[in-house]
Amino acid sequence: MLVLLLILFAVAITVLLWGGTLFLTAYIYTEPTPELYWRAPAAGAALTLFLGVLFLLSYNAPGRYENLILFTIEEEKSKEYPKRFEVEKKVGNKVQRVTYALEKKDAKTGQPIYKSTGQSPSVWGPQEKVEAIILKEDGKEVRFKALPVEQGGYPRYESEDGWLMTSSDVGRVFTYRTGYFWGYVFLNLFHIGLWFVCLWLLLRFQWAHALGLALIIWLVMTLMILPMLLKPAGDAGRDGAKTQAAAPWVVPIARGECGPDTPGEAVWWDCEVSSV
Repeated sequence: MLVLLLILFAVAITVLLWGGTLFLTAYIYTEPTPELYWRAPAAGAALTLFLGVLFLLSYNAPGRYENLILFTIEEEKSKEYPKRFEVEKKVGNKVQRVTYALEKKDAKTGQPIYKSTGQSPSVWGPQEKVEAIILKEDGKEVRFKALPVEQGGYPRYESEDGWLMTSSDVGRVFTYRTGYFWGYVFLNLFHIGLWFVCLWLLLRFQWAHALGLALIIWLVMTLMILPMLLKPAGDAGRDGAKTQAAAPWVVPIARGECGPDTPGEAVWWDCEVSSV
């Protein structure tokens, strides 16, 4: 599917570059660009290669690279609501641990409703401010310490290794990656530069015309064309991740390695199967 999409893009972009360059250069300049029979396919191949790189990025990180302008620098570690969690509350000079358990989900918003266990149960609120929230990850306790509350914002909590969580969305663990921001900047600048080089050096537009066309084409591609092309790659990545999670690969075991090898004997053995 993705390979076919790349082939179709390569053919379409080559035809558009060939015809568009022939028309525009003949209209703007005294004569059209010569030798378009190799110049247009070369530019189309370069742009298709860039699209292939974006396909690979979108496949490995579904949803992150489908729009190179409306992006996010958040990285989610987990977004599952826990069945229960603990908090550290300061009562006088002492810190007490209180357990909150999932009671139900709000019928309208779908948000979970937690109540504390004990003699005087209370409902966990989105503006709840405590000393720390403790979640269990892989059987181990992870402590999220309270951060200073920003004006108008929800209380936030941070783990020792820099992961964040808010009181309004307990269980959604995330962090901010500045590397993502610079990655998006690089991809956008490279995209503009690639169009500029193709229009200027290959299709022989004057550099000012090439730069102006590159900016216009980059904007149209980024806002309209690329999201449509990259969505199938992201969907394929999601489907692949679900398939791998649902049916992990199993290492086959040779006959007789851990069971009887004599014809006529039982064919079920107690073997330890390894996964990769």
